[in-house]
Amino acid sequence: MFCFETALKLQYWASLVYGYREGLPATTPTTRPGTLEVGMRLFPLEQSEMLWEKQGDTHVLIAWAGNRIVIAFRGRASLANVYTDLQAWRTSHPASVGHAWLGTHAMVLTDLCHRAFHGWLHGELCAFDIQQQLADTFKLAVCCMPFGAPRTGNHAFARAYDKVVPNTWHIINEQDAVAHKGKCMMYKRAGPRVLINPRGDLIVRPSLVEHSLRRMPGGSSVKQHLLTSYRKSMLAVINAQSTQKRAKSGYEAGKGARHAAGASRQNLKGRARPATVV
Repeated sequence: MFCFETALKLQYWASLVYGYREGLPATTPTTRPGTLEVGMRLFPLEQSEMLWEKQGDTHVLIAWAGNRIVIAFRGRASLANVYTDLQAWRTSHPASVGHAWLGTHAMVLTDLCHRAFHGWLHGELCAFDIQQQLADTFKLAVCCMPFGAPRTGNHAFARAYDKVVPNTWHIINEQDAVAHKGKCMMYKRAGPRVLINPRGDLIVRPSLVEHSLRRMPGGSSVKQHLLTSYRKSMLAVINAQSTQKRAKSGYEAGKGARHAAGASRQNLKGRARPATVV
């Protein structure tokens, strides 16, 4: 079941992974999107570590406490990076399984310049591997929420992923150009979609008709792929709970969500690309 409160908290972490730097005081007022102190209180968490793989420019922020862990991967950090995301090949995952011509060979996207996997694919593969590797040893409840992720694999990979990590929700902002790419090239999205827009609409598991009506011909937008656009649409959903659009008990829930989103409400000027949180 999709939980908007969880999505809101994870969206905060998706923003946090862009601005957080270890060694800087978490309570110092900054223009970066959020502070680690606030993020740690959302779940709550006790310890954290930022990892940076320089060759592939891969950033991941990990925080944990007891039996709970949050892993946030940074996606692309500029418009030029976003345009790179619009061009990609596929690679086998895992290697030598099935037959590519028959569509039974599980394949996923890889960067044209071999700069490793990006935030959205990192998150999905991380969730997939954690569930596969540790499910026999630990009782797991893995949740993955990619923000603005494209279709990351073919139909065989999507089927395998859905069986392993069913609690995956792809949050897509209106006409996001990157999130809507790849369908005509045999790519398949694993997991259900959640559509949001700046008008405060929220549609969970949209029907084909609902999805088509919200896709304008030639209306793809790179700007709506930016993290700021996702943040504004998430806040618009909260604000809509004070209008006729509100869901049942939405007004009271909206007041609580506004309080949780307060820190990010003041930081809407960044231009980072959405990330994936596990």
